[in-house]
Formats: sequence, structure tokens, C-alpha cells
Amino acid sequence: MSVVSYNMHGFSSGSPAIAELLLQSHPPDVLLLQEHWLTPANLDSFEAQYPQYICFVSSAMNENAVQQGPLRGRPYTEA
Repeated sequence: MSVVSYNMHGFSSGSPAIAELLLQSHPPDVLLLQEHWLTPANLDSFEAQYPQYICFVSSAMNENAVQQGPLRGRPYTEA
């Protein structure tokens, strides 16, 4: 079993590297992707981008904080 852990530095920034990894002759069995910076409403991006994997996703961002306007600081949990 092969496992890859990768810090995406943002979903859009990290996706090309993951796409390249998945094109290898032996893609990883398990991907552990962190620092995707997606809001809770956009977590379905993982299932859309990587349909060959079962996705378990979470966001450190509180939905109420996201709806209040521009995000400052991290992990954006304050409302």
C-alpha cells in the first residue's frame, strides 16, 4: 500500500502536482492532502477532482465566519 501526504498550499495551487502524481504508473492508494484552504461550501471539489478516491474532507473554517466577509488570520473559526 502506498500513502502520499502533501501540503497543497491552496487547492488550486496544489492540484497540478496531484494530477501529475496520479498519472504515474502506480498512483498512491491513499492521499492525505492538507492546507487546501477550501471553505466548507467548496469541499465537494475533492470528489469532483479525484473521483477515483473515496474522499473524507474537513475545513477549519467556520461557515459563519466565511459568510461575514473577508477572512483574516487563521483558522477562520471566529464568527
